[in-house]
Amino acid sequence: MKGSFYTPLVVHGRALCYSPAQRDLLIDRLHLSLPPGSACIIQGANASGKSTFLRDLLNLGEHVSGWLQRNSGIHYLGENDKDSFRQDLTLYGCLKLFCRKAGMPYQEVSWALRAVNLIHVHDQKYSLLSQGQRKRASLARLLVVPRALWLLDEPTLALDTNSLTILEQIIHFHRMQGGCVVAATHTHIDIPDSTRIRLGDLDTL
Repeated sequence: MKGSFYTPLVVHGRALCYSPAQRDLLIDRLHLSLPPGSACIIQGANASGKSTFLRDLLNLGEHVSGWLQRNSGIHYLGENDKDSFRQDLTLYGCLKLFCRKAGMPYQEVSWALRAVNLIHVHDQKYSLLSQGQRKRASLARLLVVPRALWLLDEPTLALDTNSLTILEQIIHFHRMQGGCVVAATHTHIDIPDSTRIRLGDLDTL
């Protein structure tokens, strides 16, 4: 798969408001280029606008100027990702369904479950999984249906130390395959050689 993701994420002169009702600028004249294999961390406290920033990368924000170019293949992982899973299906069944809807073979489902340390609950209904297990199930979803660009909103929430390591390993794997990652977080995550943007400063660090 490496080398198959040609289109980088490019943001040029972007200015973004917090919301239609709040016209103060969250970002002003942002220039950002993420070639294949790169990563960007959006840092900021709660309610600093991190989710709004990610929504803008989906072309759902209240931008007032500038433009962006991105690969059309996107995974967005937000706090409501659990709503993407069928509560009445087993974990394996949920991931198999994602593959079928995307027209992808499902031979990688078992591999993905091992990668996130959930193979032992593959036959358990999704509705019975713990919060931490559901977060790791969402990480498995990223793996079974390849997409060039991952937009991750607070991906470390509900993850213990071991699960955080799994997240960092999966991000590293995706980048080695030529994928891009943008992660918005208010906590620490180890993503080497990443561009960092701290909301509130309006600067790329």
